[in-house]
Amino acid sequence: MNKRVLIIGASSGIGKELALQYERLGCEVTITARNIEKLKEIAENKRISYEYLDVNNYEEAISKIKKLVQNTDITIISAGIGDFNKELNFDIELNTIKTNVGGFVACVTEVFNYYKSIKKGHIAAISSLASLRGSDLAPAYNASKAFISNYMDGLRKKSIKEKLNINITTILPGLVDTQMAKGEGIFWVEPASLIAKQIIRGIWKQKSELIVSNRWKLIALLLKFIPNWLYYKL
Repeated sequence: MNKRVLIIGASSGIGKELALQYERLGCEVTITARNIEKLKEIAENKRISYEYLDVNNYEEAISKIKKLVQNTDITIISAGIGDFNKELNFDIELNTIKTNVGGFVACVTEVFNYYKSIKKGHIAAISSLASLRGSDLAPAYNASKAFISNYMDGLRKKSIKEKLNINITTILPGLVDTQMAKGEGIFWVEPASLIAKQIIRGIWKQKSELIVSNRWKLIALLLKFIPNWLYYKL
């Protein structure tokens, strides 16, 4: 595989595993995050370049993405945060929205517009199965992931209607063994390496929506069709 891949948010978890696996497949990989030391460790002695990027600094993010996306074939947006917020602390909710919504839009618009200018490219974004229903423990997190899924669907429609040849893949992981799981991963938790492998395969197959791993497809169906009266008791 000889692709040029940009991964936004790759200092740990799924983003990191995607970078390592794409590099092993022979791809030229560029990774970004706020933690520059972790990026250096990932890139050491590998065909991986790195760049500091804070998606919450919208103007800087837009400027950097505009340069980093040049000559790439695939861009994966993996940057995101998630916190429990049972007490509905406004600062936690706002920070989640700022990163998962504002930061995402700052990145994806620049990437889409570049691929539009060359009429080809592939954009993938990490949403979540949490996007399918609301959460009493992390309202902003679930809502922000629903925003990503819906926004990606809009870009998919835009690409098709305008005949842009831009592939759009929305990725919905279940529980993954990363910091994002916040200790919840006692039920069907999956290693990030396995999830990354399935994501790469799904992108290669140009999937529109990708639920990973396969066992979580059953949970997705349950979340979509479970009656409200039952869901609200869980």
